[in-house]
Parts: sequence; C-alpha cells; structure tokens
Amino acid sequence: MMRSKFIILIAIGLSAAVVVGIALFGPKTPKSTPHVNQAGNSHKLVVYKSATCGCCGNWTTYMKNLGYQVDVVNTEELDKVKEKHDVPTSLYSCHTTIVNDGQYFVEGHIPEEAVAKLMEDEPNIKGIGMPGMPAASPGMPGNKTAPFEISKVDKNGQTSQFMSI
Repeated sequence: MMRSKFIILIAIGLSAAVVVGIALFGPKTPKSTPHVNQAGNSHKLVVYKSATCGCCGNWTTYMKNLGYQVDVVNTEELDKVKEKHDVPTSLYSCHTTIVNDGQYFVEGHIPEEAVAKLMEDEPNIKGIGMPGMPAASPGMPGNKTAPFEISKVDKNGQTSQFMSI
C-alpha cells in the first residue's frame, strides 16, 4: 500500500514537472498584433496586384504572417487603382494596397514597420510609397544595399520623407 502511494506521488510530481517544463521552455505562440486604429477598429488592407506577380503575393503573405487582415484583388488595371487613389507616378511599384476602404494607400514593397507607423500615427496624408521593387524589401529577393526610403504624400500631393528603414 505504501509503495503504490509512493509511485502515485512520483507520477504526479513528474507530470507537474513536464507541464511546468512545457510552459517555460516549450514552443512559443507568436504574439498577435491587433493593428487597430484610434477608434479601436481593425485595419483592413486590400492589395491590388496582377494575378501573375509572385513578389506581390510574397508581400501579401508577409503581411498576413504578421497578423494583418489582407484581402487580394487581382487586376490588370493597376494604373486605374493608382490614379483613383492619387498615387504619384514617381512612387509607382508593382502593387497598390488600400487601407480602410481608402483612408490611405501603401504603394509597393513597404516594410511592415512603416505600415505599422502609418496605422499607429494616423497622419493626415494620402499615403506612403516606395518606388520600384528594391532588392531585399519584403517580398523581394536579394541583399539590402541601402536603407529603404519611404515617402509620404500629403493631401496636396506633395511628397516628402516618411521614414528610412
């Protein structure tokens, strides 16, 4: 009788040790970033891209993996989307993202840090962009050779630096 109680106590102790070990050292679940605006509503990203563009798909996956709500619209009329949202031609890239049904545009392979800053600060601008498809930017292969220069477009259509990453 004494021996069976001893075995039960050891089993309970080992079980507790396993549970504590998993809690302390087991795989970590990534913290979900809420990406909410000042009103507490979740930001919504709609990416307009060509159906055949792999790097745009890579950027979309990158943003989804970071917890953003992203919808994709494949279109062959990207210029019309850019024109509708007043994206300057000097910032054109291969895809255009519209935030919150038109609150902002995000043009190109913008790093998440810039998108997060845009959403957190909610500046009174039209949007942000980085022209072309710079090597090593999110969704693009290659090595980063210089900081990513991200521009903002004010309500008058003037561009200036938003941030450098």
